Parts: sequence; C-alpha cells; structure tokens
Amino acid sequence: MELADLRSFIDVAEALNIRRAALAAGVEPSTISRRIAKIEGELGVSIFERHSAGVRLTRAGRDFFHTTSSVLHDLEFGARRARAAARGANGYLRIGIFASIAGGFGHEALRLFRAQYPDVEVEIAEGEPRALLRQLRERELDIAFVTGQHDFVDLDSEVMWSESVVLAIARDHRVATKERLRWSDLRGERFIVSLQEPGPEIYDWLTARLGGLGETTDIVRCPVARETLFVKVALGLGLSVVSEAGAAVIYPNVVFKPIGDPQDVLPFSAVWAPYTDNPALRRFLSMMRALASQRPPPPLD
Repeated sequence: MELADLRSFIDVAEALNIRRAALAAGVEPSTISRRIAKIEGELGVSIFERHSAGVRLTRAGRDFFHTTSSVLHDLEFGARRARAAARGANGYLRIGIFASIAGGFGHEALRLFRAQYPDVEVEIAEGEPRALLRQLRERELDIAFVTGQHDFVDLDSEVMWSESVVLAIARDHRVATKERLRWSDLRGERFIVSLQEPGPEIYDWLTARLGGLGETTDIVRCPVARETLFVKVALGLGLSVVSEAGAAVIYPNVVFKPIGDPQDVLPFSAVWAPYTDNPALRRFLSMMRALASQRPPPPLD
C-alpha cells in the first residue's frame, strides 16, 4: 500500500464518512473507496463497517488506525523538519570566535538570526584563530570570526565589519576623565595583554602603534584569562585595549576610552569552508551581509 492509501484511510477514520473525507481531500469518493478496498485486500480483513450514515471502524480498523496515524504523523513531522532544514529554518549552526561578541556587529547578527530562526540550534566555541581554522577544515565548525582580511586557498572569507579599539583603564587613572586619548598621552604607561586569544593579536597591534613614541614600549604579556586581565587593570597594574564589542562587558572600576585616530579600526572577517552544505550557514551569511549593508534581512521562505 502507498502513502496516499494510508492518508485516505486516516481521513475516513477521522470523518467516518467517505464522501466528507473525499471532499476535504479534494478527490473523488470513488478514489477514496478504491484506496480503502486496496488496504482491506492487502490486510485480508475489513477495516470499516458500512451503514446508511457513513462508516465505522471495525476492531481491526481501530488497531490499524492507532498504528497508522502515529506512523503517518512521524513521517509528516519528519518531512516538515527536512523542508525547514533545507531552507535554514531549523538545524544547527556552529560558530567559532576568538574575541568578545558581548556587543557590536557579531552580537547583533546573532541576535537577529536567533529572532528570525529560533529553531536553529546555535553553538559558539571560543579558541585561537589557528585552531578555529583547523576546525573549519575538519568540519567541526560552520563559520568563524577572525580579525583581518584574508585570502585562504581552501577557505572562503569576507570582511563583514570593523571595530574601533578602545583603551581599558582604571576609573581613577590620571587620563580617565578625557573623552578621547592620543597615543602620546600614554608615554611611560605600562600595558598588559593576555597570552590567551586575542592577546597575541592585541600585542602586535599595540607594538605597531606604541613603537613611534620614541621610547621603549612597556607591554607585558600575562598568563591570565580576559576577566583576570581586567581585574589587574582595575587595580591599577596596567592599561589594556579591547575591541569595541568587548567594551560592552562591565568590569568594576574599569572604564573604556576611545584611543587614536577614529579611522584606525580592526576589520573582522567571517571564514567558512566552501564545501560546507548547511542551509543555516547560508542564511546566517545572508543575514550578516544584509546587516553590513544596512539592508533588511532576507525574508523566511
């Protein structure tokens, strides 16, 4: 028996009338009758008793209905899930990050994506860029955010947004009351960065900008995580820098101040493997491109 036969059986079992079931299904009553006769022929037992007002299920028909309706429900649910996954409405999305997404473009892109596709399971993994790229190649991640503009041989990448870099200083520091700071305001200061990501990138970024101050740059690399680093800043043990998105996190006794040229920004790229066949990834990329260009997000299919 075919799926259409089972669907017609369920329709009749629920309506208890062949004509009403045929009208609801948009087919001829004779078609429904042939399908019921086909099922009874294959089962070797009557599943309906006919009477003047319609039909009623036999005992065998009731047993068959309970089993068939459950199976058909599961099949239809699976088909709906498959169609939804094909258009990115559910499924999963595995994202790799190495810097904070507490605010800024990355946070907003994820917020919008979750609002439009709430049934997509989003996983976020944190790690250093080299590890994230390896995970992309091994299909352990769908997409990763890294700083800079890249031209990988085996991976696709696209600059999605840029962020300013801000200075993290103790609230009672001598320059804490200034609206915007220049690098020359910070001569003789001690900078601290984490050995963990994105500390190495921040170290290189700081070295390039502090190297022109005409004196030895004092940048100390600390074996601590991001949270402990800002505890050290709050205690007056040094200054640090963070991307604009990272400044969305509140740390006691720490303030964030713009530093340097407003045009001096860090580009952030999305990186993914071109062979990744994940509809949710395609939707997320479309969402980010729309956000980057200030276009409305793509509609649901």
